[in-house]
Amino acid sequence: MNADELLWDELHARQISSISELTSEEAIDLVSRYGVWIPVQAYENVPWLAPYAIRRSRVRSDVRVEGEKRDMWGFPDERGYFTDDNSLIKQIHKGKRVHPSGSPYQDSKLSTGMVCCHVWSGTTQNPLLFSFIPNLVWLPKSLAPLSDNHDGSIAHPVHDHLKRVSMFRFREHGVASAHERTQQAWAALNCSGLVPCAGDSFEMSDANKLIKLANGRVSRLVLFVEDLLGTGPRPKKFSKRYHAGVGRGIDKSFPSVDSVIPREDLVHLLAELRSCQ
Repeated sequence: MNADELLWDELHARQISSISELTSEEAIDLVSRYGVWIPVQAYENVPWLAPYAIRRSRVRSDVRVEGEKRDMWGFPDERGYFTDDNSLIKQIHKGKRVHPSGSPYQDSKLSTGMVCCHVWSGTTQNPLLFSFIPNLVWLPKSLAPLSDNHDGSIAHPVHDHLKRVSMFRFREHGVASAHERTQQAWAALNCSGLVPCAGDSFEMSDANKLIKLANGRVSRLVLFVEDLLGTGPRPKKFSKRYHAGVGRGIDKSFPSVDSVIPREDLVHLLAELRSCQ
């Protein structure tokens, strides 16, 4: 199922040839019907898809790394957070069906033509918010620009609509772990003056698979950092650029994590990730 092609089948049937032709009300209706969210059940169990990550796309140099300019995603930032190019979250929708019935996707599995959008702008470099489930929605790629406000221009009404839907879907639900961190994430979002809105709210299937995926990611990094801080053998890599300097499959042009991140910061990161388990 190509979500964008499906969208354009509807638009062409309505004699619409450009997204710019849509009124604000029409755009909000399409975003409501074609937008797909992470299941509430997943949020209740794992509020983040990758609580240890931030987004840094197209980073080519770092004062801590010698040598020529090259792709550096995966290398930790100054606090030890994994730097992602969005790959940890953007493909989550693939192979998922959409619930409840009644969405334009009917019983088809999602595959291409969708973009993972951050509901609140300017949040991707904050580990509290980058993979925070209430901050994520998947839209057909032609609708995705309506959710953006990254250049400081006046936001499209779709922007606040998505915030209101997210608040309605998630904010009053409790979480199984990381209660304080979850409260901090909500506090970091700008919800001032927004009234939660129900609207159409479709979500991905396979909540249990998403929970297992997120828990597995956190457990792997917890074990890595525990071993890194311990007195035993150096741990196996977390990723090729997030490594302890030994073993196969690492990029040896990047230094080990504990040589560039102060021990106290790694201790803090470990405590934070343990709270998410």
